[in-house]
Amino acid sequence: MKVVLSNALIVILLLFYGCTQRVIEKHTKSVTDTLSINFQNSYQTLFPPSVNDKVSSQIVTQLYDGLVTYNSKNLNIQPAIAKSWEKDETGTVYTFHLNTDIYFNANPVFNNRPEKLTIDDILFTFQYLCTKLSGNKNFFSLMYKIKGAKEYYDTHSKISKEFDIEGVKAVDDSTLQISIEDKNFPILDVLALPSASIFSHKAYQKLKEECFIGSGPYFLTKQPETNPTSMMLVYNPYYYLQDNSGKYYPYISNVLISFVPSREKELKLLQDGKLDIVLGLNNNDLLKFLEQNIDVVESKEPKFIVSSAGDNLQDIYSSRVINFYSNAMSYLDLSIVYFQKDK
Repeated sequence: MKVVLSNALIVILLLFYGCTQRVIEKHTKSVTDTLSINFQNSYQTLFPPSVNDKVSSQIVTQLYDGLVTYNSKNLNIQPAIAKSWEKDETGTVYTFHLNTDIYFNANPVFNNRPEKLTIDDILFTFQYLCTKLSGNKNFFSLMYKIKGAKEYYDTHSKISKEFDIEGVKAVDDSTLQISIEDKNFPILDVLALPSASIFSHKAYQKLKEECFIGSGPYFLTKQPETNPTSMMLVYNPYYYLQDNSGKYYPYISNVLISFVPSREKELKLLQDGKLDIVLGLNNNDLLKFLEQNIDVVESKEPKFIVSSAGDNLQDIYSSRVINFYSNAMSYLDLSIVYFQKDK
């Protein structure tokens, strides 16, 4: 049985929030709202270099930014910490021009103030990713084609005081140059992965692999628990990315993540309005849910929306959720999601 939903939603970014000039000041949300989403499995880590599972990747994406990021609608590469870039005529040298108005979330490590992200944090992140450490799970998926990275990895099993990777250079405080061995290596796609997210050098010095402090659209209000039943992400009032109208992301103030392992229970929560999004349903689970909620396919204004998540899986979410996109990479960007206004 193939379910086809009519009446595709027209995506319009509602101007929920008024923001004034951006200095080092908070842009406070005028509306407080919470998006509820469930993961059947818990995360393994929130430290980007250690990420190698889907749920960890999906949460890390909300907490951190990399040099570039994916557009969740079409998976195109778009700016993040790097506002622009170009490559040389050989196709092996990329020059990234950095945003200089980016802050790590206010945290006790920073005396509860936002801490400016500098090129030192970027260089340190690359250094960590090129060092043979137990917390580095991603060297061979991220760094091995950068010039000098393999030699560095083979000779460094602890953090060195000196940074001397041939293919990673700071041209100045706002310009980074990366050289790769093979022009066909998809360096931009690699740098957009959650495991390549930039983390704080200063926070790492104090917290090591538990420095879950990023510059992303959301932050944790406390250190995560072991085997949590839920987790609250709160909007970063210093976040730097904006939409075309100049409104800061994220649109929704809070994201409540639950970890309910039962498909039956999470679908009941969705049906009762206690969840907004359920991820990764197989066809049997989806059809059973649709049979119980026939308005999904028959109503002119359906209560739920179904979208393909790839690999014969579907995501289903409340129709009040706008700008939520599924994709084959299971890449989530919750910063662009907002709620349809009540009628």
